[in-house]
Amino acid sequence: MSTNGEGFPTGRAGFINVVVHGSFPAESEQAFGWLVGDAQGGAACAGRAGLGAVAGRGAPRVLPAAGRHASPCVGRPLPATTIRGVDDSVNESLRRVSLRDEILEQPAVAASFLERAPAVVGPFAERLRAHDVEHVVIAARGTSDHAAIYAQYVLGIRHGLSVGLGTPSVVSLYDARLRLDRALVVGISQSGVSADVVAVVDEGRRQGAPTLAITNDPDSPLAKAAETTIDLGAGAERAIAATKTYTTELLAIAVLSAALSGDAADQRALAGIPAALQAALELEPAIESMAREQSAADRLLVIARGYEYATAREWALKLKELGRIFADPYSAADFQHGPLALLEPGLPVIAVVRDGPVAAGTIELLTRLRSDLGAELAVASDLDGALAVARWPLRLPSGTPEWLGPIVSIVLGQLHALHLTVARGIDPELPRNLNKVTSTR
Repeated sequence: MSTNGEGFPTGRAGFINVVVHGSFPAESEQAFGWLVGDAQGGAACAGRAGLGAVAGRGAPRVLPAAGRHASPCVGRPLPATTIRGVDDSVNESLRRVSLRDEILEQPAVAASFLERAPAVVGPFAERLRAHDVEHVVIAARGTSDHAAIYAQYVLGIRHGLSVGLGTPSVVSLYDARLRLDRALVVGISQSGVSADVVAVVDEGRRQGAPTLAITNDPDSPLAKAAETTIDLGAGAERAIAATKTYTTELLAIAVLSAALSGDAADQRALAGIPAALQAALELEPAIESMAREQSAADRLLVIARGYEYATAREWALKLKELGRIFADPYSAADFQHGPLALLEPGLPVIAVVRDGPVAAGTIELLTRLRSDLGAELAVASDLDGALAVARWPLRLPSGTPEWLGPIVSIVLGQLHALHLTVARGIDPELPRNLNKVTSTR
């Protein structure tokens, strides 16, 4: 059995290929991600993280993961299952795998969140109206920082609120006393344990400001520090790379915006998000093919503007932490103020373009990058004009308003980072030098 340099068993294009000789225990299908039927009516488990599949009945063979679609096994446990007749390293890899499952869980997680959130968010929106908030300060780190960037656009464009990204060390290390009494102070953290984020929320509450925690752990220090907590309720996130917690953070901000607006159209738009997420997952075969073609690249650029700037930041981060690629994110406007010098013929450039005020300028830039500078473009868009300039066009599901677009668009980035990592022969379950929870001061 072939392995990569880290002992991760690989087959075609870096995928794990598992062939079971003989039968395997029924419960072992839980060690994989989801089920599809084979031609003989038996079961085949299409593996997580783009793993090869295992044939349950009929002649033993490998089934390709790419292009197979079925319902995800949402919420299934990861038993310590051993599949008889395969190398021990394969069983160990299968027990570790979780990232692809968590990507596939996102439609169900979003639907669940939308059912629960109004009970908390509605009363908090009333509290904000009564307090006459003048601006917003958000403390976050890593992936959650990108949710904060999304909030800058949502709360700024839709509600006229100036939103600043907190500099937590100003409070946690320099002991400065920021004037927060007229602010809404928000802490965003999947784990809720980062001391510097907690310190900002603590200070806001001490001054009597409305404080909000957005976290996946309602018993965390961040949740205890804040007046109100929006519990993401995304379930345990086993993979080191955050996926379902990030999209639920974005959804929490969107639900708060809808509660502040009171517009029934916003509620209807939110109700369509789970279906849009599911439709985005259907792009996986095209994304996996694109990733294989890009596997030799050691650097990429990711460009967007407006609401989707948060998507560019998060997409690039996933490429860095999983695929070990120098991926730089830019606003389509900032990119023209110096970083344009980075362009070389053949350099992959990923762009996200939604129908809205920033679309025309972004498409104009992409056309120049392709025609004049020889960039290889991957474009995720709901616009024909944007897709027309791409070598790798990825059509986003239609009908999602621009302000909700990043909740859906990032799913393509998650799948791209996953498949590009696997195509490069790297285990996506073990990002180098990283832990699931990072606490900073």
